Amino acid sequence: MSGRAELVLRKEIVRTMTLLYHKELITPTGGNVSARLAGCDHFWITPSGLFKGDLKTRDLVKVSLQGKVCVGKLKPSVETPLHSGIYRARNDACAVIHAHSPVTLGTALAGVEIKPITPEGVLFVGEVPVVQFDTPGTEDLADKVVKMLESHQVVVMQNHGAVAVGKNMVEALNRLEILELTARIMTVAHIWGGTATLSASQLEKLKHLATA
Repeated sequence: MSGRAELVLRKEIVRTMTLLYHKELITPTGGNVSARLAGCDHFWITPSGLFKGDLKTRDLVKVSLQGKVCVGKLKPSVETPLHSGIYRARNDACAVIHAHSPVTLGTALAGVEIKPITPEGVLFVGEVPVVQFDTPGTEDLADKVVKMLESHQVVVMQNHGAVAVGKNMVEALNRLEILELTARIMTVAHIWGGTATLSASQLEKLKHLATA
């Protein structure tokens, strides 16, 4: 049963990578996705260096929560320390997406705070912290991002990209796309001379929807 469930999981990872590529949220060899079954001490992650728009399930690599390769002939993503760190810190996380979302990244580089300005942004994304640039694939970067994700659902890595977590792949992808959409809305509002904000009372009413 678990073997079949893991195959479904691997297909979800491949499908997500293809979707991210066609939405131009990752580059041909940049960006990475991982997922695990609830309660498992290992996860499946995309490989390093392969074309991300046409991955196959056989290309994925199975890794322990300590970052040791369990199954697979290819090299796992250089961001494996980041993924393993998130899973160790977040028992509720079963999917992690790291994309190179262009408008999100550009907005952060301009020093503009990405705020929850839509009902979806308030309910599914919340506050968006920014981690200052550090070398990709390092434990230092992983530690900074993991710390932020202990109390947030998404993080922007300066000059690098965005990370979203979820209890499943759909939730993580939803958060990542809402983040990018929010950055686009804020950019358009700025171009036309407007300000995309919600008042404190509006935010409070929306937050109550999550528990209604």
